[in-house]
Amino acid sequence: MMRYSERKERAMSRNQPQLTPWPPARPARRLQHCKLLVADVDGTLTEQGAPVPQTLVTLISRYREKGGRFTLATGRCVEAARPFLSQLEVDSPAILLNGAMLFDPVSERTLEEHHLDSQLVEHLLTRLEQTRPDALVYRDQEVFVRRITPAIKRHLIKDKSHCREVTHWLELDRRKVFKVLVIAPEAPVSLFGGRWVNSEPTYWEILPDGVSKGAALASLCRRLHISPEEVAAVGDGLNDLEMISFAGLGVALANAAAGLKPAAAMVTVSPGSLGVCELVEQLLATR
Repeated sequence: MMRYSERKERAMSRNQPQLTPWPPARPARRLQHCKLLVADVDGTLTEQGAPVPQTLVTLISRYREKGGRFTLATGRCVEAARPFLSQLEVDSPAILLNGAMLFDPVSERTLEEHHLDSQLVEHLLTRLEQTRPDALVYRDQEVFVRRITPAIKRHLIKDKSHCREVTHWLELDRRKVFKVLVIAPEAPVSLFGGRWVNSEPTYWEILPDGVSKGAALASLCRRLHISPEEVAAVGDGLNDLEMISFAGLGVALANAAAGLKPAAAMVTVSPGSLGVCELVEQLLATR
């Protein structure tokens, strides 16, 4: 039987984009200049929605005590990200919904948000009603489904989030839709068209034009008056590609998708949260 990590790499390597590695420089120098650490959540800080290991929580706390900033960049919505924002005491704006939202956990305010074009939403909802895949529509502060299937139930349990069922997809308001998530083994391009982002082995998301974790990170840096060279970003999936490429120190985990690693300045020895521990320990060693 194929292991989860092998399934993940195979799924995420499909439709692999052309990568432009960050210009060569010594990672040690970038570690010294890092003022902001940004981390993906699922597959990076945690597995299957479990709390972040206490060892890593302590390391991140020490990094902040030394003057560093820390935040999250995740595909999760506010409700699903809140346990991690709380556990890690994040006080810098967080990148949510794969870049469609910039959220301030201190003031509980949305600083920026980007929505799908209403005509595209009309097309997507029509096709969803016709084809009935396992799908979730993220609109405003709610998540909508046509029915709770086993795959959707597993997703909701992992994210510890709630949803509302609709009797017909076309009854949903087309405004303020952040993204559509389809759970399927392959990208649903033949059903819907468009550009789909692969965030987990069977998760395919369509986002507003120009939206990515990297674009949101660029906006966050402008707000914090931090240059890209002063940012370290770590992740494991192709939805982290733009973020890893933007950061002065882009770090791919050992378990990262094959397509992510060429864009990274560093690849950790260990997978998952252990790899993030490696990174934070190196950051602490330079302070």
